[in-house]
Amino acid sequence: MFHVVSEDSRSASPNSSNDTTTTMHRFSPLPAPDRNWSTYIDTTIRERIQDYRNASHKFQDPTKLRAGDSPLLLYIILSISRLTGLDMQSCADYSFDNDLGPWLRRAYEEDSYKALCDHLKSLPKFRPAPTGGRMMPEQRSERNSKDSRDLKQAFEAIYQGDLPSLFKRALDIYSQSIPGLVAMMRAYNRSISIIQSSGMGKSRLVDETSKLIFTIPINLREELGEGQVAYPPADDNLRAYFAYTENKSDEVLRARHLIFLAALFDIVASWAEKFKEGRTAAEQAQEWAECLKKDQSVKRVGPKRKQLYDSVINKATTRWEAISTTHEKMEVAREIDTTSKTNATSKTDTALKPDATLTETLTTAMETDTLTKSGANAMDFDTPPVERTTTPIQNQTAKTKIEVDIHVLTDPDILEGLERELGQSWLRLRSSLVSESEKSGGNMCMVYFDEAHGLTKPPSNFGRLCRMSSYHNLGKVLATLCHAPVFFVFLSTNSNLQQFAPSLSDHPSIRVSEGSTIFPPFTELPFDVFVEQAFEPLTKDGGRISLDEVCTVDIMSHFGRPMWHAHHSMWLNQNKLSDPKEPLPSGKAVDHIFTFALDKIGAHGADEKVAASDLAAIGIRVGINFESSTRSSRLMEAKQVESHMRVVYAIPEHREYMRTGTPSEPILAEAAARYIENERKGIKKAGPEILAKSCEAGFIARGERGELCGRLLLTIAHDLAIQDPTNANLLKPIYHQPIPVLDFLCALFAQDHHHIVLDATPMNFEGSLDDIDRPHTLREAFKHAYVSFSHFELAEDSDVLRASDLWYSLMRGCAIQAKEGQASIDAVIPIHMGRTTNLITTNTTSAINVQFKNRKDVRKCTIDRSITVPDEAQPVISIVFELGDKALRAPLVRVDKWELDEPYEPFNDSHCQLVARGHGPETFNVVEAQSKASYDVILGTGDLMSDFPRKNQKGGIRCCVQLKAEQAELDEEALE
Repeated sequence: MFHVVSEDSRSASPNSSNDTTTTMHRFSPLPAPDRNWSTYIDTTIRERIQDYRNASHKFQDPTKLRAGDSPLLLYIILSISRLTGLDMQSCADYSFDNDLGPWLRRAYEEDSYKALCDHLKSLPKFRPAPTGGRMMPEQRSERNSKDSRDLKQAFEAIYQGDLPSLFKRALDIYSQSIPGLVAMMRAYNRSISIIQSSGMGKSRLVDETSKLIFTIPINLREELGEGQVAYPPADDNLRAYFAYTENKSDEVLRARHLIFLAALFDIVASWAEKFKEGRTAAEQAQEWAECLKKDQSVKRVGPKRKQLYDSVINKATTRWEAISTTHEKMEVAREIDTTSKTNATSKTDTALKPDATLTETLTTAMETDTLTKSGANAMDFDTPPVERTTTPIQNQTAKTKIEVDIHVLTDPDILEGLERELGQSWLRLRSSLVSESEKSGGNMCMVYFDEAHGLTKPPSNFGRLCRMSSYHNLGKVLATLCHAPVFFVFLSTNSNLQQFAPSLSDHPSIRVSEGSTIFPPFTELPFDVFVEQAFEPLTKDGGRISLDEVCTVDIMSHFGRPMWHAHHSMWLNQNKLSDPKEPLPSGKAVDHIFTFALDKIGAHGADEKVAASDLAAIGIRVGINFESSTRSSRLMEAKQVESHMRVVYAIPEHREYMRTGTPSEPILAEAAARYIENERKGIKKAGPEILAKSCEAGFIARGERGELCGRLLLTIAHDLAIQDPTNANLLKPIYHQPIPVLDFLCALFAQDHHHIVLDATPMNFEGSLDDIDRPHTLREAFKHAYVSFSHFELAEDSDVLRASDLWYSLMRGCAIQAKEGQASIDAVIPIHMGRTTNLITTNTTSAINVQFKNRKDVRKCTIDRSITVPDEAQPVISIVFELGDKALRAPLVRVDKWELDEPYEPFNDSHCQLVARGHGPETFNVVEAQSKASYDVILGTGDLMSDFPRKNQKGGIRCCVQLKAEQAELDEEALE
């Protein structure tokens, strides 16, 4: 899915008050300049209310707003207006906390919403989007992509690769595995989730698969704010049916899902018959897909698709109205805020909070950077506005239990009848589809739910009647179709596995606990599909690939996820079609690719995601591995995938954790560097600070702290060597460019060591001048050599370290962190020997080999340069980082030499090896004195003593040591 944003920052109405709790304005006539916007707001909100009224039991009284409908009304207003949006549960919480009940009732009863919008704009939470205070310096959030035609054309461009066929085959294999298996191995239902980062092509994959198998597409994307555009468009009428599940029992949700699917199959069956006669299964699938997409635009689905789902909703609503329901009291645990309130009018009701002990298992990665407990406050929308106290109050809570009304079925046995109806409806649909008899056991139909994460929200009132999310209840319904050849697919960036794909032990269905299995999420989506296309023009007619050629926006956009190339092509097309002397019409500008990528990393400037955005930016540059053993780390990792472009490599079958990373994407790395420079005032200070906080929070895997610290030092040196990035052309790469090797080394090491580094001689050099043609110093050997790396990639295969592959890393502009377990080399920075206009080949590629050591006992370590550059005549640099050395004895930087008691290696005739000790400003120019403490945290050993909470108390660790009989000897002072 391509998702772009354009938002118009509008000041609050001059009549709106900054006091959020005082008397409401009268809903007066609108001033002329804002009349068109007001008309749009009122008209659109009325239409949306009517949609919900037709599809559900919401807003049934047009003259009076029920308390239970207030959160939904606020949700609708925020999604349509130019204000920061909230999810449904947050709307309920915020309504209660800010006494919005009277405001919402007045607006609904007077059928006028302009004054309410003005009041919301005066509240800190609802500043006009994008959120103020963190507008990116390049003003990216105000100008995001909007050319509807280009967006649609980019999605419909010729698909690269055969992944749709592979995906369809995978679903068929899963289906064919079901019959005959024992319960322990049998599938719970025929469904799978596609979980992956933004821009990886989830929506495009299922769209292309719809040409191979009869497909029913459903898009449940939440309503976007004014100026936001996403493609493919959402099915607004279906979203209204699924949207609001508050205080509905699990049985009610299952009944509604059964009724919906039965109606869906019945209506689709009558339509599919028209595409059956004389067609193959593939032909029927293609014609059906084209019918649904005909006249589809960026903002709206095609008229045929809307007509189809209108009929489904009407049929489902009629059937649901015939179901007898009632309300039943359910006891729910709550925490009461018992804080005494001074200088404030007392409320008639006490604020209630969910009991953490009951909702702990429902904790999810929320839209903030800290973990919050799931659940909702009890809501009283009838409480009038009151004056807030200005004195900070220490909250005090006490546990209690309350009763809430839950919507339940009068006769739960009706579910069995609805299951039979669904089975009959499926048989009708099956008879309308062309079968492929030669593929026995395969699937005849696919139903996919795009943007499905809205279904996974847990019930706010958790109890005996409400135990599962809408998604889990839908899963139980799909289990009744387990033997039908129809496969259900759910698409989302939300990779919180406890929420979206629960582990077997946590799944609420008894069938799973008895041994039935759930298919693991599908994550393998296209990457680097345009790389070959990038180099075709360069090599045509004997052309050359040089550093200057590859360090361009166009070449960079071909690497990584398909979204980069598609967006850059849209931008180029826009500039070709537009008159440079005339501004583009409002809302039609496609942002430059770097601006677009900045938005993706920074979650469009959302204030509540700043810490996660910071971690994402530094992670893209240096590469980080999350600690999979802690829940907080897994949740942060999930948030990085959901909102900050981290990629899922694989999710194991047990789904307890996932394998993720930041593969090499030059566009994203350039944007990450700009983010850190613009938002955090540079990587030299911000880099260690961000990583130290993440280490303290337990996010970063402990086993690679030394390597992580080393990669950070090298990346900072890279950025410091860039010549005045503030005056650079923002439309061209700033950080993704060649840097002279000598400049890079001088940026890395403190000035006192520059002469040692630049005048370093090869390991085997003894001062002989016999070979007058060979350069004797590092300065001479690398005076026309360049590094070009804007980021590190963590390699899984040690073969990429060899010279035959290093030249490719030069073209991508990345350095390589070696696979764990390499005896000699931890990381490699490719070097281009020659001018930036010279051809990149294996023969012109050298390397800076790096070894990172985080140890106190420094020992000699010789790096095997032949691993990366086997050509003995090619000059090579190696650096050993002794980061754990705290002695700080001179020299802090030295040049290693061959010793007589060592075997002679001719490879070292052109090999300069440097050793740097410590990790402070005395050794490195890239370390500030005030950042030294952050590096100490990053390099923390992570052993038992580092986790012992009383290690600083005199004699405090003696008892801890006694628990480990074979504990190594410790410092005597620590044991006293």
